[in-house]
Amino acid sequence: MSWRTLELVLMRMGFPPRFCSWVLSCIRAPRFAILVNGPLTDVITARCGFHQGCPLSSYLFILCSELLSLHFHQNFQELGVHISVGEPPTSHLLYADDVLIFAGASISNVKKIMTILEDYCLWTGQKVNRNKSAILFSRMTSSPIKNRLARHAGCCKVEEMEYLGIKFSLRRCMRHRYGDWPWMQEHKRGDSIAWKVICNGANSLVKMFAGRCNGIDIDALNHVWIYDMAIASWPTFCNIESIEGCMVEEFNTIER
Repeated sequence: MSWRTLELVLMRMGFPPRFCSWVLSCIRAPRFAILVNGPLTDVITARCGFHQGCPLSSYLFILCSELLSLHFHQNFQELGVHISVGEPPTSHLLYADDVLIFAGASISNVKKIMTILEDYCLWTGQKVNRNKSAILFSRMTSSPIKNRLARHAGCCKVEEMEYLGIKFSLRRCMRHRYGDWPWMQEHKRGDSIAWKVICNGANSLVKMFAGRCNGIDIDALNHVWIYDMAIASWPTFCNIESIEGCMVEEFNTIER
Protein backbone atom coordinates (compact mmCIF):
# COMPACT_ATOMS: atom_id res chain seq x y z
CA MET A 1 0.00 0.00 0.00
CA SER A 2 1.40 3.42 -0.96
CA TRP A 3 2.18 5.73 1.96
CA ARG A 4 1.37 8.74 -0.18
CA THR A 5 -2.09 7.30 -0.84
CA LEU A 6 -2.64 6.80 2.88
CA GLU A 7 -1.63 10.39 3.58
CA LEU A 8 -4.07 11.74 0.99
CA VAL A 9 -6.87 9.50 2.28
CA LEU A 10 -6.38 10.66 5.87
CA MET A 11 -6.38 14.30 4.82
CA ARG A 12 -9.41 13.80 2.56
CA MET A 13 -11.36 12.19 5.39
CA GLY A 14 -10.79 15.19 7.61
CA PHE A 15 -8.23 13.90 10.08
CA PRO A 16 -6.17 16.69 11.72
CA PRO A 17 -2.72 17.25 10.16
CA ARG A 18 -1.00 16.52 13.45
CA PHE A 19 -2.80 13.20 13.78
CA CYS A 20 -1.87 12.32 10.18
CA SER A 21 1.80 13.01 10.90
CA TRP A 22 1.65 10.75 13.97
CA VAL A 23 0.18 7.90 11.96
CA LEU A 24 2.65 8.27 9.12
CA SER A 25 5.59 8.40 11.52
CA CYS A 26 4.53 4.97 12.82
CA ILE A 27 4.66 3.27 9.43
CA ARG A 28 7.25 5.11 7.36
CA ALA A 29 10.80 3.89 6.76
CA PRO A 30 10.79 0.60 8.66
CA ARG A 31 14.10 -1.26 8.65
CA PHE A 32 14.47 -5.00 8.95
CA ALA A 33 16.83 -7.87 8.18
CA ILE A 34 16.21 -11.45 7.11
CA LEU A 35 17.69 -14.44 8.88
CA VAL A 36 19.07 -16.87 6.27
CA ASN A 37 20.81 -20.04 7.45
CA GLY A 38 21.94 -18.39 10.66
CA PRO A 39 23.47 -15.01 9.68
CA LEU A 40 21.42 -11.87 9.03
CA THR A 41 21.25 -10.17 5.67
CA ASP A 42 21.93 -6.50 5.11
CA VAL A 43 19.40 -4.06 6.50
CA ILE A 44 16.43 -3.51 4.18
CA THR A 45 14.49 -0.23 4.20
CA ALA A 46 10.87 -0.51 3.05
CA ARG A 47 9.28 2.10 0.81
CA CYS A 48 5.64 1.05 1.03
CA GLY A 49 3.27 -1.24 2.87
CA PHE A 50 2.12 -1.64 6.46
CA HIS A 51 3.62 -3.52 9.37
CA GLN A 52 2.33 -7.09 9.51
CA GLY A 53 0.90 -7.82 12.95
CA CYS A 54 0.55 -4.17 13.92
CA PRO A 55 -2.95 -3.43 15.32
CA LEU A 56 -3.02 -0.17 13.38
CA SER A 57 -2.35 -1.74 9.97
CA SER A 58 -5.79 -3.31 9.48
CA TYR A 59 -7.58 0.00 10.14
CA LEU A 60 -5.31 1.87 7.76
CA PHE A 61 -5.87 -0.74 5.06
CA ILE A 62 -9.64 -0.40 5.44
CA LEU A 63 -9.39 3.38 5.07
CA CYS A 64 -7.44 3.00 1.83
CA SER A 65 -9.89 0.37 0.57
CA GLU A 66 -12.62 3.01 0.75
CA LEU A 67 -11.16 4.37 -2.48
CA LEU A 68 -12.42 1.27 -4.28
CA SER A 69 -15.90 1.53 -2.77
CA LEU A 70 -16.18 5.23 -3.56
CA HIS A 71 -15.06 4.58 -7.13
CA PHE A 72 -17.86 2.04 -7.52
CA HIS A 73 -20.55 4.26 -5.98
CA GLN A 74 -19.62 7.53 -7.68
CA ASN A 75 -18.70 6.46 -11.20
CA PHE A 76 -20.21 3.02 -11.80
CA GLN A 77 -23.57 2.93 -10.06
CA GLU A 78 -25.08 0.78 -12.81
CA LEU A 79 -22.98 -2.20 -11.73
CA GLY A 80 -24.24 -4.72 -9.19
CA VAL A 81 -27.18 -7.06 -8.69
CA HIS A 82 -30.44 -6.53 -6.80
CA ILE A 83 -30.86 -8.92 -3.88
CA SER A 84 -34.59 -8.14 -3.70
CA VAL A 85 -37.12 -5.92 -5.42
CA GLY A 86 -36.79 -2.25 -4.51
CA GLU A 87 -33.39 -2.65 -2.85
CA PRO A 88 -30.25 -0.87 -4.09
CA PRO A 89 -27.86 -3.05 -6.10
CA THR A 90 -24.90 -4.71 -4.42
CA SER A 91 -21.80 -4.16 -6.53
CA HIS A 92 -18.98 -5.52 -4.36
CA LEU A 93 -17.91 -6.96 -1.01
CA LEU A 94 -14.57 -6.36 0.66
CA TYR A 95 -12.80 -8.51 3.21
CA ALA A 96 -9.10 -7.84 3.89
CA ASP A 97 -7.42 -8.03 0.48
CA ASP A 98 -10.23 -10.07 -1.12
CA VAL A 99 -12.75 -8.38 -3.42
CA LEU A 100 -16.02 -9.96 -4.56
CA ILE A 101 -17.67 -8.08 -7.46
CA PHE A 102 -21.23 -8.56 -8.78
CA ALA A 103 -22.27 -7.46 -12.27
CA GLY A 104 -24.24 -8.51 -15.31
CA ALA A 105 -22.56 -10.78 -17.84
CA SER A 106 -21.65 -8.27 -20.57
CA ILE A 107 -18.50 -6.94 -22.20
CA SER A 108 -19.27 -3.39 -21.12
CA ASN A 109 -19.48 -4.40 -17.46
CA VAL A 110 -16.20 -6.31 -17.67
CA LYS A 111 -14.49 -3.24 -19.14
CA LYS A 112 -15.89 -1.04 -16.38
CA ILE A 113 -14.70 -3.43 -13.69
CA MET A 114 -11.23 -3.62 -15.22
CA THR A 115 -11.11 0.19 -15.32
CA ILE A 116 -12.03 0.38 -11.64
CA LEU A 117 -9.38 -2.14 -10.64
CA GLU A 118 -6.69 -0.53 -12.78
CA ASP A 119 -7.39 2.90 -11.27
CA TYR A 120 -7.33 1.49 -7.75
CA CYS A 121 -4.04 -0.33 -8.37
CA LEU A 122 -2.55 2.86 -9.80
CA TRP A 123 -3.57 4.84 -6.72
CA THR A 124 -2.46 2.33 -4.09
CA GLY A 125 0.40 0.48 -5.74
CA GLN A 126 -1.36 -2.87 -5.41
CA LYS A 127 -1.82 -5.45 -8.16
CA VAL A 128 -4.50 -7.98 -8.99
CA ASN A 129 -3.38 -11.58 -8.60
CA ARG A 130 -4.71 -13.18 -11.79
CA ASN A 131 -3.75 -16.66 -10.64
CA LYS A 132 -6.11 -16.39 -7.65
CA SER A 133 -8.91 -14.58 -9.51
CA ALA A 134 -11.92 -16.39 -10.97
CA ILE A 135 -15.33 -15.69 -12.52
CA LEU A 136 -18.52 -17.51 -11.58
CA PHE A 137 -21.41 -17.22 -14.07
CA SER A 138 -25.08 -17.92 -13.61
CA ARG A 139 -26.61 -20.99 -15.22
CA MET A 140 -28.43 -18.79 -17.76
CA THR A 141 -25.17 -17.58 -19.33
CA SER A 142 -24.20 -19.41 -22.51
CA SER A 143 -20.78 -21.01 -22.93
CA PRO A 144 -19.59 -18.67 -25.74
CA ILE A 145 -20.35 -15.63 -23.59
CA LYS A 146 -18.58 -17.19 -20.61
CA ASN A 147 -15.43 -17.85 -22.64
CA ARG A 148 -15.46 -14.39 -24.17
CA LEU A 149 -15.87 -12.57 -20.86
CA ALA A 150 -13.22 -14.72 -19.19
CA ARG A 151 -10.73 -13.81 -21.92
CA HIS A 152 -11.46 -10.10 -21.54
CA ALA A 153 -11.05 -10.26 -17.77
CA GLY A 154 -7.93 -12.41 -17.92
CA CYS A 155 -9.36 -14.83 -15.33
CA CYS A 156 -10.45 -18.43 -15.41
CA LYS A 157 -14.12 -19.36 -15.23
CA VAL A 158 -15.20 -21.78 -12.52
CA GLU A 159 -18.35 -23.71 -11.59
CA GLU A 160 -17.93 -23.12 -7.84
CA MET A 161 -15.83 -21.07 -5.46
CA GLU A 162 -15.37 -20.40 -1.78
CA TYR A 163 -15.53 -17.02 -0.06
CA LEU A 164 -14.80 -16.84 3.67
CA GLY A 165 -15.26 -20.58 3.88
CA ILE A 166 -18.70 -20.55 2.23
CA LYS A 167 -19.21 -22.33 -1.07
CA PHE A 168 -20.98 -20.57 -3.91
CA SER A 169 -23.33 -22.52 -6.18
CA LEU A 170 -24.19 -25.22 -3.65
CA ARG A 171 -26.70 -26.88 -5.97
CA ARG A 172 -24.01 -27.51 -8.54
CA CYS A 173 -21.72 -28.94 -5.86
CA MET A 174 -24.36 -31.39 -4.65
CA ARG A 175 -25.27 -32.39 -8.20
CA HIS A 176 -21.63 -33.10 -8.95
CA ARG A 177 -21.30 -35.11 -5.74
CA TYR A 178 -24.52 -37.11 -5.84
CA GLY A 179 -25.48 -37.04 -9.50
CA ASP A 180 -29.03 -36.57 -10.77
CA TRP A 181 -31.63 -36.84 -8.05
CA PRO A 182 -34.28 -39.49 -8.87
CA TRP A 183 -37.00 -37.68 -6.96
CA MET A 184 -36.76 -34.80 -9.44
CA GLN A 185 -38.36 -37.17 -11.92
CA GLU A 186 -40.76 -38.55 -9.34
CA HIS A 187 -42.22 -35.16 -8.47
CA LYS A 188 -43.51 -34.82 -12.03
CA ARG A 189 -45.73 -37.83 -11.36
CA GLY A 190 -46.78 -36.41 -7.99
CA ASP A 191 -45.55 -39.37 -5.91
CA SER A 192 -42.32 -37.94 -4.49
CA ILE A 193 -42.37 -37.53 -0.70
CA ALA A 194 -39.28 -35.32 -0.76
CA TRP A 195 -40.91 -32.93 -3.20
CA LYS A 196 -43.99 -32.70 -0.98
CA VAL A 197 -41.71 -31.84 1.93
CA ILE A 198 -40.21 -28.96 -0.03
CA CYS A 199 -43.62 -27.61 -1.01
CA ASN A 200 -45.46 -28.10 2.28
CA GLY A 201 -42.66 -27.03 4.61
CA ALA A 202 -42.37 -27.68 8.33
CA ASN A 203 -45.83 -29.19 8.74
CA SER A 204 -44.88 -32.10 6.52
CA LEU A 205 -41.65 -32.61 8.43
CA VAL A 206 -43.50 -32.94 11.74
CA LYS A 207 -45.84 -35.52 10.25
CA MET A 208 -42.95 -37.43 8.75
CA PHE A 209 -41.07 -37.65 12.02
CA ALA A 210 -44.22 -38.76 13.81
CA GLY A 211 -44.80 -41.42 11.18
CA ARG A 212 -41.23 -42.62 11.54
CA CYS A 213 -41.70 -43.02 15.26
CA ASN A 214 -44.82 -45.10 14.68
CA GLY A 215 -42.78 -47.52 12.61
CA ILE A 216 -43.78 -46.26 9.17
CA ASP A 217 -40.88 -46.46 6.72
CA ILE A 218 -40.36 -43.12 4.94
CA ASP A 219 -37.60 -43.08 2.34
CA ALA A 220 -37.38 -39.28 2.37
CA LEU A 221 -35.76 -39.39 5.80
CA ASN A 222 -32.70 -41.02 4.27
CA HIS A 223 -32.63 -38.77 1.21
CA VAL A 224 -29.50 -36.72 0.64
CA TRP A 225 -31.48 -33.50 0.18
CA ILE A 226 -32.96 -33.88 3.64
CA TYR A 227 -29.60 -34.61 5.19
CA ASP A 228 -28.04 -31.47 3.76
CA MET A 229 -30.72 -29.17 5.17
CA ALA A 230 -30.97 -27.65 8.62
CA ILE A 231 -33.19 -30.41 10.00
CA ALA A 232 -30.14 -32.66 10.25
CA SER A 233 -29.11 -30.68 13.34
CA TRP A 234 -32.45 -31.11 15.11
CA PRO A 235 -32.23 -33.17 18.32
CA THR A 236 -35.22 -35.22 17.13
CA PHE A 237 -33.39 -36.38 14.01
CA CYS A 238 -32.04 -39.69 15.32
CA ASN A 239 -32.76 -43.37 15.54
CA ILE A 240 -34.86 -43.60 18.68
CA GLU A 241 -34.46 -47.39 18.76
CA SER A 242 -30.76 -46.97 19.54
CA ILE A 243 -31.38 -44.60 22.47
CA GLU A 244 -31.93 -46.39 25.73
CA GLY A 245 -35.03 -45.27 27.64
CA CYS A 246 -36.58 -43.21 24.81
CA MET A 247 -40.20 -44.24 24.27
CA VAL A 248 -42.22 -43.71 21.13
CA GLU A 249 -45.07 -42.10 23.03
CA GLU A 250 -42.73 -39.60 24.66
CA PHE A 251 -41.15 -38.73 21.33
CA ASN A 252 -44.53 -38.10 19.69
CA THR A 253 -45.58 -35.83 22.56
CA ILE A 254 -42.45 -33.71 22.19
CA GLU A 255 -42.73 -33.55 18.43
CA ARG A 256 -46.33 -32.43 18.42
